[in-house]
Amino acid sequence: MISILKPWIKNWPIFAEWNEWDTIYSKTKSQYPIRYFLFHDLPIALAIWKRKFITDPIWWIKYRTTHQSHFLKTGLEPGYYDYDTLIEKGLIYALKTHVETENSWCYKEYDRLPKEEKFNFIVKKLQEFIQHLKDEKEYSTDQWVSEQEKLDLYIWVKTIYENWKEPTEEVGLDSFYEKMKELFPDENKKLFVEYPEPYDTQYTELVKKNFELEEQRRNEVDSMLIRIVKIRHSLWF
Repeated sequence: MISILKPWIKNWPIFAEWNEWDTIYSKTKSQYPIRYFLFHDLPIALAIWKRKFITDPIWWIKYRTTHQSHFLKTGLEPGYYDYDTLIEKGLIYALKTHVETENSWCYKEYDRLPKEEKFNFIVKKLQEFIQHLKDEKEYSTDQWVSEQEKLDLYIWVKTIYENWKEPTEEVGLDSFYEKMKELFPDENKKLFVEYPEPYDTQYTELVKKNFELEEQRRNEVDSMLIRIVKIRHSLWF
């Protein structure tokens, strides 16, 4: 209220102790009742009315349509998914969205950049911010450590996680199946398929590699999810 009343009230103080303001307001109201109403009570009443009848209803609609921040999105296509997949995709999507929206909103040029340039731009800006936190002594070590962890996780998501192929494709099991369909079309119509040697041995080895890769990725994702949970308190801006 200082900025509102100061131009209209003679000798309005610029500074005062916190426990002095009640007396100042009371005295001002008795000396200048009309001015006090016009430039103190009325603006507050209008702000309350605007929030109650305009701002809050608008956000009531937004929170149910375009700004549904009360649940975790996953980025998955519509369909059925087990909870392990929902937890994995939800946490990773939350981290990525936080970095690409909460962090990037302060960079005016971000939205104008081509899609292929946005990743490097965000990484560069976060690196600069982390260096700033390190240089300024008033910031605690925890702050820049959390930001560095956030950056490391984001880089992992964008450069590794999102570029993974399906394990069956990665180890060559998909191409093996296609080859077997061509060589033994009748065999592949059976419920239980038996390939002649040396294909049966190749199949066993590929299945083993597929399981090993799935386990390796599962462990890697688990460790990253734990790291995301540990920095969740710093995922705000």
